[in-house]
Amino acid sequence: MCSSMNVHLSHWFEENKDKVSDLALKVWANAEPLFEEYYACEQTASFMREQGFEVETFHILGGGRRPDAVVATWGTGKPVIGFYGEYDALPDHGQEAVPYYAPIKGKCGHGCGHNLINISGASAAAALKAAMEAEGLKGTVKYMACPAEEGGNGKMHMARRGVFDDLDCCFGWHPQPGVNLRIKEVIMNTGINMKVEFFGRRAHVSAAPQNGRSSLDAIELTNIAVNYLREHIPSECRIFYNYFSGATDPLPDYAAYEYYIRAIDVNNANDLYHRLEKCIKGASLMTETTYKLTVQSVSYAPLQIDDFNKLLGDAIMKLPPLTYTHEELKYAHELFRNVTGRDAKNDEEAIPSQFEAPAFIHNHVPNTTDVGWLARKIPTARLMGLSMIGGTSMHSWACVACTGHSIGVKGGIWAGMAMAQGGYDVLRHPERISDWWDDLRKQTKNQTEFDFEIEEAKH
Repeated sequence: MCSSMNVHLSHWFEENKDKVSDLALKVWANAEPLFEEYYACEQTASFMREQGFEVETFHILGGGRRPDAVVATWGTGKPVIGFYGEYDALPDHGQEAVPYYAPIKGKCGHGCGHNLINISGASAAAALKAAMEAEGLKGTVKYMACPAEEGGNGKMHMARRGVFDDLDCCFGWHPQPGVNLRIKEVIMNTGINMKVEFFGRRAHVSAAPQNGRSSLDAIELTNIAVNYLREHIPSECRIFYNYFSGATDPLPDYAAYEYYIRAIDVNNANDLYHRLEKCIKGASLMTETTYKLTVQSVSYAPLQIDDFNKLLGDAIMKLPPLTYTHEELKYAHELFRNVTGRDAKNDEEAIPSQFEAPAFIHNHVPNTTDVGWLARKIPTARLMGLSMIGGTSMHSWACVACTGHSIGVKGGIWAGMAMAQGGYDVLRHPERISDWWDDLRKQTKNQTEFDFEIEEAKH
C-alpha cells in the first residue's frame, strides 16, 4: 500500500483517534441488547453533534420510547454519501477484555463488533465532512447509527421511515475473525422472522382430556411437517424454530414459537413462507385449534455492485498499512492459543491484516443481515475483516475480548479511514454513481417483493 490518503482525511483521524477510541470503548463497556441501545445512541449523537452534524434521534419502533437510532447529516445537494453503523450487543455474552475466558454473567457483550462498526461509520462521515470543508467540495454526508441488527432487522424499520431514501450510495464494514481484509462480495440469504401462536382449549388432562384441544400438540405437529419439508427445499435455504411460550400444563390452551426462514432470494423466500403456512394450517386442522401467523421482520439479500467495490478497493490501496504493537501481538497470540489449543504459525495467522483486492466473484453464503434493506435498494460497498483473532468464531467470548481491546479499536478506525477515502473518491468521480444504479436495477429486475403482510414489531 502507498501512503497517498487524502491529507485532510489523514489529519482528521490523527487529531480525533482518541475520541473515536473513547466512543468505541464506552459503548463496549455499556453493551445493550436490541431495541434498548439508549446509551449508545446518546453517546453517538453527542459525538456527531460535536463534529458539526445536524442530528436526529428516535426509537425505530416509536411509541414514545427513548431514542435508539441516530441520523446525522451535514451538507447540501448531490451526491448524498451514506455511512451506516450498528451498536446492539448480544445478551449473555459479557466478557472481560482479556485473552482468556472471563465471562461477566448477566451482561451483554459485543461478540459481533457492533461497537466498532459504529465508530467506523461515524468517523468516516466526520472525516469526509472535514475534507469537504477544507476543499470546498459540494454534497451531503449522512451517518446512520442503526439499532437491532441481531434479529430485530432494525434497518427494515429505518427504511420504512425513509431514512435511506435520499442516498446515492452507501459504505459499511463488518469485522471478521480469521480472514484478510476484503470487500464483502458474497451474496447472503434473504430472511423472514415470524411468530406463530396456537389457541386451543384447556382441560383436565386426567379427568376430561376429551374436552381439550392442545395448542402444544399443534406446534409439535407443525414441526414434524416442517422436518419433512426440509427434504424438499433448495440446499442453500434454511428453516429454524424457537419456542418462546411453551405451556403451563400438559393440555394448554396457548403456545407460541418463532420460525426463521433463510432463502437464496425473495422468490424462494415467498415460496417457503407459503409452504410453511400450509404446515401450520394442517396442524391447526388436526388439533382443532386456531392460529395466528405474524411476520415480524424480513431482510433482503444484499447485492454487489462490482464497479463500486472496485472504487473502494482502490481507495484502500491509498491507505498506510495497519500495524500492531508488540503488546497487541502478544495479546493476539495468547488469545489464539487459548481458543485453538495451538500456537499461531506467525503474526498473520494470529491476526490477519493484509488486504485482498476485489475478485468480482459473488459466492453465496447462508448468513443473513438487515443490510439488505440498504444493499438491495441503494448501491452499497462493504468491507469485511480486521479487529478479531484468527481461529475464533463470531458471537464468541473471544470476539468480545477483541472488540473491547485496542486491537479491535484499531481495526474499526482503519475501516473508517478506508470508507472516508472511498467517500472522497466518490466526490471526485460522481459520474460513476449512475452506472452503479443501472447495475442495481438490472440485478433486481426479475426479483419480486415479499408477497405477504409484514407487521410492525412490538418488542
